[in-house]
Amino acid sequence: MKLGTPQSLAVKSKSLQERLSVMHERILETIPGIDRIACALYDASTDTLKTFINSTLKGSAITGYEYQLSSSESLSALAKSGEYRVLIGGCPRFCVNGV
Repeated sequence: MKLGTPQSLAVKSKSLQERLSVMHERILETIPGIDRIACALYDASTDTLKTFINSTLKGSAITGYEYQLSSSESLSALAKSGEYRVLIGGCPRFCVNGV
């Protein structure tokens, strides 16, 4: 999958939201069917995950979503391990370092 250099993404778009949308479009060229890509920020002082930016093709994006990390066993485990989560058809699949 060739997404281009970070510089090429920056030239074609200005905001992080626009860059994520461009990256989403490029990923779709190789892996069709990815409806949503999102990034969240963690506020350690409140133990809160907050939706930061997203690229959503189908349906409505969740805006202003917040969730206490310690309230989710699965998200807490991901935060500790460095793994990430991919949802396929609404079912989570946990991946270790992209594998």
